[in-house]
Amino acid sequence: MARLAVTNTHGLTPTDLKRLEKKQTDVHLRVRIMAVRLVMEGRMGKETAQLCNLHRQSVSTYVKKFNEGGIDALLDRKYGPGRACFLTEDQQDELKKMMLTSSPSDHGLGCGVSWTTPIIREYLKNTYHIQMSLTGILRMLWRLGLSYTRPTYVLAKADPEKQRVFRQEMNLIKKTSPRRYRTSLPR
Repeated sequence: MARLAVTNTHGLTPTDLKRLEKKQTDVHLRVRIMAVRLVMEGRMGKETAQLCNLHRQSVSTYVKKFNEGGIDALLDRKYGPGRACFLTEDQQDELKKMMLTSSPSDHGLGCGVSWTTPIIREYLKNTYHIQMSLTGILRMLWRLGLSYTRPTYVLAKADPEKQRVFRQEMNLIKKTSPRRYRTSLPR
């Protein structure tokens, strides 16, 4: 079996690769650069594979990619297209606009005023005849630039002056009450 070697450095030295390696935020791409750098420094393919926790064939593939196309070819990762969205772009825009401008009670979905994932799920089922999981709805909201938050309750009849007086009294009680538990270090 022939020894694995970098035949075309594309003007990069092991020091340059180490610098690129440190700048890389994606761990998988960093390992690719490290594997090529170790081979460039003269290590064997098996040894590099052990150091990088890779299969020896992966090291060979990374070196081959680097020899053919340089650092750009090495860092090129192809991802699958993934599953198509349940809703079209127009339907997603319509849904976003509807959620921002109306409440579930406007659409006959109970008496709630905030959109929750179960309510959105019911709306999608009634309007578009689509079944989506709650996690899928959360991801769709994220893609649409919406954040999912829980509503906070505000007491409508709360008197701000009484709240201020109460806070002052609580602070006074905290300051004047004897401490039951003291935390001190042994001397």
